[in-house]
Amino acid sequence: MSVNLMGLLQDQLSGGVMSKLSGFLGESQDNTKKGMMAALPSVIGGLMNKGATQEGAEGIMSMIKDGGHDGSMFDNLEGLVGGGDATDKMMSSGKGIMDNLFGDKLGSVVNSVSSTSGLAADKASSLLGMAGPMVLGMLGKQTAAKGLGASGLMSMLGSQGGFIKKFLPSGLGSVLGLASLGKVTEAVSGTVKNVGKTTAAAGGKVVDTAASTAAAGGSFLRWLLPLLLVAALIAAALYFVRGCGGTGINTIDNAADKIGQTVDNAKDKVVETTNNVIKKLSFKLPSGESVEFAEGSFGDSFVKYLQGGKAEANKRFTFDNLTFAVGSANLTEESAAIVGDIAKVMKGYPKVNIKLEGHTDNTGDAAKNKTLSLARATSVVNSLVGAGIDAKRLAAEGLGQDKPTASNDTEEGKKQNRRIEVVVTAQ
Repeated sequence: MSVNLMGLLQDQLSGGVMSKLSGFLGESQDNTKKGMMAALPSVIGGLMNKGATQEGAEGIMSMIKDGGHDGSMFDNLEGLVGGGDATDKMMSSGKGIMDNLFGDKLGSVVNSVSSTSGLAADKASSLLGMAGPMVLGMLGKQTAAKGLGASGLMSMLGSQGGFIKKFLPSGLGSVLGLASLGKVTEAVSGTVKNVGKTTAAAGGKVVDTAASTAAAGGSFLRWLLPLLLVAALIAAALYFVRGCGGTGINTIDNAADKIGQTVDNAKDKVVETTNNVIKKLSFKLPSGESVEFAEGSFGDSFVKYLQGGKAEANKRFTFDNLTFAVGSANLTEESAAIVGDIAKVMKGYPKVNIKLEGHTDNTGDAAKNKTLSLARATSVVNSLVGAGIDAKRLAAEGLGQDKPTASNDTEEGKKQNRRIEVVVTAQ
């Protein structure tokens, strides 16, 4: 069974520890706990990224050994987080850990913890400084107990994605370079894995095509894509069952070919239908890359404005088709693809700086709406940083329900008010 580092660390955060910690920060226990619940998975995510290679894992082993992170701190954690010399020493150690793990991405990590918890950036930074030694201490304790070396540590860190996924601040996974937050367990036979691999590759052709066109505005694909995937899975299951009772691997291989052919045909139909609905424009960027946007979309307007080279103070655009999971700051998969294309545009125009403004409708508490709008704007910023855009070129602001563009008396008006705006601050 995999070790759940997040769960083990949560067990250490007793009422006494949280009381001391909130007193040290001068914050409520609720906000302090939110901050720590964002800081701990952020550190684990940084370690996952660093420990994904043998060399990185060996570096973490050295950090554990050289820093004396053996888990003994948990014998008196309450005494370490309430202030004084012990706390200063812990945070000094944590600063070195943060610099080692995050480098020039540290500012983005601090901002993510801050926006998630509602804490000021300096207090979020303090929590990260404490979370670093705590996570390394727990790692040191587990590696010693299990007699793990660098390879064992790599395996342990690689299994943490599923445990931290619901805690990790939105957008931070891409900033930290985590391609996936789940562990793929190889517990099936080679034949079944071969079918899964081939079917996944075939299904990917549908996903790649349909997701890109849906992101451009083809709303009908949001119901077409699941149907295509279900059809592919049913085909795989039927052929697999027949194969198990008949000609075995040969039947499975034939099934994979059939699935691939069916998906290819479906892909062609998707492209043909989409092209009849959406007019897409291709743009050649100064960087040499090309991007495509639907005519009249945010991307279309944004690129044309930059190509014109005519600076306009605080030129403002509104993202279209940018959506988040309900009540959260998590970008949908389609929206993440849109942000990826905007990152390409930003790379093509390196002098352009932008501010992301988050807005909501008037549903719910105004203060919470402002917090949510900031978290969503920060999520877009983090996605852009994760795609290679310098954080210094970006800013985030949450305005909540304060600046509606339509009436909140109708659902359509509320939909228009839930938006992310892009303000060009330098060109």
